[in-house]
Amino acid sequence: MTDKESKPNKQADRLNVDPETERISKIRDILFGNNMSEYEERFNSLEERMNNSFRSLNKELTTKGEALELYAKQEFQSLIGEMKKEHADRCSETEKLRKDVDDLLKQLHKNSEEQATTMREMRDVFLQQLKNTSKEFQDSLMEMKLELKKQLAEIQLAKMDRNTLAAMLTEMAYTLSNRKEENTRE
Repeated sequence: MTDKESKPNKQADRLNVDPETERISKIRDILFGNNMSEYEERFNSLEERMNNSFRSLNKELTTKGEALELYAKQEFQSLIGEMKKEHADRCSETEKLRKDVDDLLKQLHKNSEEQATTMREMRDVFLQQLKNTSKEFQDSLMEMKLELKKQLAEIQLAKMDRNTLAAMLTEMAYTLSNRKEENTRE
């Protein structure tokens, strides 16, 4: 743009601009004069470079953002897959452990029943042996009592025989002593 073209534009702009802005424009024209178009071109060029840089940066950020979003989605899907696999593994392990615990509980129950049956059988055998031993003991005791009574009876008979023998001996001794006295008196 040249100075001549910018002046009519400036005037048209001034008509729409308030008086304060118009004063500032006049001061600027006085200070910068012809260099204003150079500055304007420089500013426009700088603005265009900045816009291009901004567009390039925006495009790069968009591309990188999309790549990052794609990477994040892939990682998220990968993590979801790993979590599903780990969940399935844990579920199968849990099911296996549950089956193992059930098997152990069944085995424990079976062993408990077997032990209870064995204990009942042992108790029954023990009670039967106790009854048999008690009966044998009572039979032996009865036999011993009978034997003792028999021996006591024999001892009493033998004792009576001794008493009888003693009585006889005493009577003999008395008779003999009576005879001796009679013989001595005679």
